[in-house]
Amino acid sequence: MKVSEKALFLDKLETVREEGFSSAEGEDHLGVRDYAVLVGNPRICLMAALAVPCLGQPNRNYSHAALLKALKACGQKITHSLGVSEP
Repeated sequence: MKVSEKALFLDKLETVREEGFSSAEGEDHLGVRDYAVLVGNPRICLMAALAVPCLGQPNRNYSHAALLKALKACGQKITHSLGVSEP
């Protein structure tokens, strides 16, 4: 990985930490956007991601705030069910 690529990657990781989710255009299909949240607890090195792909609609620009809220809640519920919630 080049130094510039590594810097971009580290910036993306920091953004994910701050926002609590990751979002990206699908690499294989146009019009698909993927959203993912953390499941687990990084402090004990038990981590996974809960991801949901969403179909976009041409000429429609809307927020996925409700989806992200539900996705975060579900990720937290799974983490809690595993018994590894952060204090």
